[in-house]
Amino acid sequence: MYRKVFQVIIKNIEISNFRTLNVLKIDFHPEVNFIVRLNNTGKSNLLRLLNTLK
Repeated sequence: MYRKVFQVIIKNIEISNFRTLNVLKIDFHPEVNFIVRLNNTGKSNLLRLLNTLK
């Protein structure tokens, strides 16, 4: 049995009022992106939000 594989490419995202992210705008690089911030600044919340897009 074969699984269908979908690829989603996100070029940019604008977020407002999602958990700890008040206002955030990100333009993603087409190949690789790193999310590096201090503790408690919303990295996990950004990943949770991106995960809901699938």
